[in-house]
Amino acid sequence: LPGNGRNCAICGNSTTEETNWYDKWGIKCLTCQKAIDKRKIPGSIAKTDENRYSPYDMQSRFGLKTPTLRSWVKKGILNARIIYADSGRPHYYLYLIKDNKDFLPPKKLTEPQMVKEEKDGKTWHRMEPWYKFVDPHKHLAGYKIMDYLKVVEKTE
Repeated sequence: LPGNGRNCAICGNSTTEETNWYDKWGIKCLTCQKAIDKRKIPGSIAKTDENRYSPYDMQSRFGLKTPTLRSWVKKGILNARIIYADSGRPHYYLYLIKDNKDFLPPKKLTEPQMVKEEKDGKTWHRMEPWYKFVDPHKHLAGYKIMDYLKVVEKTE
């Protein structure tokens, strides 16, 4: 695809004219495109992120950091689709909901919510995580991720 300054629809990395691919699924870096070509990941995941969790999603929605995620993958607790670079090193980890049906909830259940706040006579809006509005154990009942998460009460 001509032009620079584009981002891969899968891993989010910046691409140049020489390092991107564009087709019916959208713009992708060549590494992610190779993973699609080799059928390691479905091309359709480039169209929407509703069918997958990224490492960023796992951090922002559940407070899970990369070492924990990789440990879970190694132990077989969580299934990841690992996209490898030409060097053989991992380029990107994806957690498809269909690969983790009983473990990961649909993303709509973990969407942050907008909160309105009046401060100094002005109205401010900010996003707050889903778990501030519901009981996480009830909200995600039936999803095994809750067996591995610890709900921590905020102290002020």
